[in-house]
Amino acid sequence: MSTDEASGALSHPSSSPFRMLEDCWNKIGVWGDGSCPEMERIVHCRECSVFTTAAARLLDRDLSPQDQSQWTKQIAADRTTLDPGTTSVLIFRIGKEWLALPTHVFQEVAEQTTLHSVPHHREGLLSGLVCIRGELLLCASLEKLLGIERQPHEGPSHTANVYRRLLVVSGGEGPFAFAVDEVQGVSSYKPKELHPLPATIPETSAHYLLGILSSKGKSVGCLHDELLFHAVNRGWV
Repeated sequence: MSTDEASGALSHPSSSPFRMLEDCWNKIGVWGDGSCPEMERIVHCRECSVFTTAAARLLDRDLSPQDQSQWTKQIAADRTTLDPGTTSVLIFRIGKEWLALPTHVFQEVAEQTTLHSVPHHREGLLSGLVCIRGELLLCASLEKLLGIERQPHEGPSHTANVYRRLLVVSGGEGPFAFAVDEVQGVSSYKPKELHPLPATIPETSAHYLLGILSSKGKSVGCLHDELLFHAVNRGWV
């Protein structure tokens, strides 16, 4: 596909700016089947003029009335700041256990994708490799590390946002992903709001927990990110 053709596709009217893009990179490029004849020369789509032109057109597009209204409301909204000592966390579920990690460690919440197995690691902490936005990432099995029994997947629930997801985190030695059964959302707490760990929590999990947070009627285990990531990175080998 030539740059001129991409420009024509980009100028085609549409209700959404993202639909204006003829995303050949997702069809015949590195995120597609790789059949583009230019792949042998440029290796990756980000080196292609079609890809860079599409990015420039998307960034330089005029704001729609809806965009202007949304940004106006966001700028005019009252700002809320967290009190000193408050921790912001993302709450998620693995099996029957609700857990949380600080929001600053997360890079992305992604859709489930194909898990590629790695030889000699089928029973270990490394579940396999996943491709997210064209990048291969190691995928950890937190349920094995924390001793959580995972329930058989019965497909998406009819309840909104109850779907399995891949969470991508900055894990010390580099980003990695792990699968969760549900993402509840972002919450925050102060240290005094954490409850002590009950004696019934297995020692395997307790080692990585700071305490228990009550959120929307659920008991959420707040994980110590540094301890968790150290164990994950050590478990790759």
